[in-house]
Amino acid sequence: MKSRLLFIISIIVLGATSCIKDEPLNRETDIESFIIKDNSYVDTDIRNKEVFVYVTDEINMASVAPEIEVTEGATISPESGSTQDFSKGSITYTVVSQDGNYSKDYAVTVVRLSSLNLVFDFENWKKTEEYYDLQVKTEEEILVKLWDSGNPGIAFVNKGKDFPTAPTTDSHTGTYAAKLETLKGNVSIGNIKIPIFSGSLFYGSFSLKEGIAEPRKCLRLGRIHPEKAGMPLTFTGYYKYKVGKPYIYLDDNNNEQSTNDIIDEFSIYSVLYKVPKGQAYKVFLDGITIMDSEMIVARADWKPETASQTDTPADKGFTKFTIPFKYKPGEEVLNYAAFDYKLVIMFASSKDGNEYKGGVGSTLIVDDVEVICDK
Repeated sequence: MKSRLLFIISIIVLGATSCIKDEPLNRETDIESFIIKDNSYVDTDIRNKEVFVYVTDEINMASVAPEIEVTEGATISPESGSTQDFSKGSITYTVVSQDGNYSKDYAVTVVRLSSLNLVFDFENWKKTEEYYDLQVKTEEEILVKLWDSGNPGIAFVNKGKDFPTAPTTDSHTGTYAAKLETLKGNVSIGNIKIPIFSGSLFYGSFSLKEGIAEPRKCLRLGRIHPEKAGMPLTFTGYYKYKVGKPYIYLDDNNNEQSTNDIIDEFSIYSVLYKVPKGQAYKVFLDGITIMDSEMIVARADWKPETASQTDTPADKGFTKFTIPFKYKPGEEVLNYAAFDYKLVIMFASSKDGNEYKGGVGSTLIVDDVEVICDK
């Protein structure tokens, strides 16, 4: 009996060992985390094949030793913790999968926050395999991606050729402006129906890590707003808008409805919010919390009822908006000793597009945007 029991146990162990040996090695080649462990580090953006690391002026660009996490079992070269010279531009890191059959190159750029400003002309766009990404040129002539849109999510769920956010030559100045157009959706994610895609453009990033089941949580809204940039006072820029019809929405039974009786509206706003000191790289507001989070300290919202005060006619059919930031009581002085601050800028062709409501064809064009601060 005892020998039989030992035989059975040995079979189980051998079977388990066989299962472990038969398990395929990982083929993923992702950089999951890229940080610099000193006081200069602020935030990291990991894109498809690009990594942007944002730092303060305390950084020694010639001697940076980033700590990197990659997909389980994968290797990276140069290796994590090795000192690199970023003073001459980007450095290529290569990730090799656990099974050794796949590799991916990442261009890593370290960006000083002081090389950025809050004036945006929307002139620089990069064509990906499916859509356009807006880029910003730093004072050091480096193109970085500080803005994002809903395009990545739409590419994931729709696999279409039409995307609601793109450049247009219908600009206020320069060659290009940003064009946001509400498109028909006809997509479902589980129990969630998405009858329209609102055009959107926001200062922040889009991440599928939160799961596409709730698209609004994929928005990581806001970029670090350093103390040297000053206190935001006024949000200004130029826009033109065309209302689209019909207006599409979901009724209480989750059925798609359309009407010409509801007039679509656009959305333009900027928000300043605070996060615990040193936590800016991992604390965000999203498409749900951006409206009423207790972290918000100031807002500058375009509203139809105050448009007569904030809007003035401009050339080429554009309208200039000039919106003051309104600070919450007790937040009129920014406390950088206890908090870091992040700035959000948001544009959408359909105001309620985050609730999958909007007029098909509604088009918002924006250009020459600026956040004016007291420094």
